[in-house]
Amino acid sequence: MFLLALLSACAGDPVRPLRPNLVLISLDSTRADQVGVYGHRPPLAPEERSTPSIDRLAAEGVLFETALATTSWTLPSHVALLTGTPDLVHGVELDGLRMGPRHVTLAEVLARAGYRTTGFFSGPYLEPRFAFDRGFERYRACYGPELTRASTADVAGDPKAERALEVASQRDVSSPAVLAAALAELDQAASDERPFFLFVHFFDPHYDYLPPEPFDRRFDPNYAGALDGRDFYRNPAIATFDTSSESRRVRTVSDRDLAHLKALYSGDLAATDAAVGTLLARLDELGLGQDTVVALVADHGDEFFEHDGIGHRRTLFEEVLRVPFVLRAPGRLEAGTRISAPVSTAAVAATVLDLLGLEAPDSMTDASLAPVIAGASAPPGVLSRLVTRQPARKTVEVGGGLVKVAVERIQVLETFRSGTLKLTRERTWTIPAEDAGDLLPDLLEEARRRRSEERLRWIDLALDPDERGEDHSTDFEDPRARAALDEFRARYALLSKERLPAVLEEGRDYGAEVALRGLGYGGAATSGEVGGNDLQLPPPGDP
Repeated sequence: MFLLALLSACAGDPVRPLRPNLVLISLDSTRADQVGVYGHRPPLAPEERSTPSIDRLAAEGVLFETALATTSWTLPSHVALLTGTPDLVHGVELDGLRMGPRHVTLAEVLARAGYRTTGFFSGPYLEPRFAFDRGFERYRACYGPELTRASTADVAGDPKAERALEVASQRDVSSPAVLAAALAELDQAASDERPFFLFVHFFDPHYDYLPPEPFDRRFDPNYAGALDGRDFYRNPAIATFDTSSESRRVRTVSDRDLAHLKALYSGDLAATDAAVGTLLARLDELGLGQDTVVALVADHGDEFFEHDGIGHRRTLFEEVLRVPFVLRAPGRLEAGTRISAPVSTAAVAATVLDLLGLEAPDSMTDASLAPVIAGASAPPGVLSRLVTRQPARKTVEVGGGLVKVAVERIQVLETFRSGTLKLTRERTWTIPAEDAGDLLPDLLEEARRRRSEERLRWIDLALDPDERGEDHSTDFEDPRARAALDEFRARYALLSKERLPAVLEEGRDYGAEVALRGLGYGGAATSGEVGGNDLQLPPPGDP
């Protein structure tokens, strides 16, 4: 509670518990560089503002100029957001895993402190089956009407119903339903004696990019082409699949059509921003604005061929890691404050608890940013992590001949941000499937050997913001790079000791898997052979 103590000391009054309300707004797939307060100006409509509500919120509070997500996809990023732990600690890093009993959520802490706790979400990775409902009195999905209809059908064994659900998951517009539920909750909470915690998740910035009127043409009013944002991830007019390329995609879209897609993305952000503005306006109308901490953050960004790919959950480049993060706390935080140092979204939970005058539980490994805001300390380096697991076929030699066996390719990609230096390490190995037979011992030995090999490199983003491969260095003789590596190793070793056991998702929701598949994700539950300590690597530079 550093910040509260500091404010009370300055006022000459003893510390007393304050019980503000909390509104936590999570935006899906929102890049910082597409938000006005982070410098974005729509290139095809420079007179327009895409995010005036977020910009105003930042002017009234604290803007973190370099907020970094813990990963580049929704499930682990939200676990980090709501437990105050990076992915290395919480361990929910693969499809089919959920939080275990040792994970403590922000809602649980606030419920124990007497808060009214309510959450509304609109993305399939925030479903209760991943344990996000823990600590909430009410936790409800707010999907759009098309996806709601499609998801109520029995899709198992019905290809037509499956396809309808896939399409609905891509084209769903859910912000109106989320906003309506949140506004109704504020009206009810205003008459409750308890302070309230309201969690609101807006999914609409996620592809497909289908903004409603008038946002559909606002940022590219003169477009005369035929491309729209439907089926964004699979549309061959945008990119084709190619497993031989590093990005697994080959760009087919023209520069002009790509600019139009980005304008549609801005339209989705603008529509979501308008919903955020309405929510904040209702806080003021109800007289709650001055006694409510508002935190707005995103779970990750999206790629538009900056590194030859689209979407997310593929890389840890800045376009998917840098996200907006704004805090507003009237009377507690000075309006217009800007923090330039890199910070992690895993620090949100402890920070808002600090602002509410509550102690963070020991399980929250990322400390409050209140001392950083007050200028008393610098934040630790930021660790981000991405684990992928893909089925593959591997050719091995048996008795002088070649045999293909089923394997799974495991990749652990990690970055560490220290100032403007960004360190990246990668380890990749394959594990045999159950049908490996007599080949199993040799395949396991090769997996052990490959798992011990890593690719470690660094780059100075102040000099090379585009993160091109040729700009990275593997030479750690540079004093700054060596110091950053030492910091990376120490932070990694510390966090590794705190790793929590994730557990298998309860039950199999076939419809949810179909919806995730429609959005370009695997969606299938992991069999559990890979997880926990299997993905816990030694500190960088260690064998």
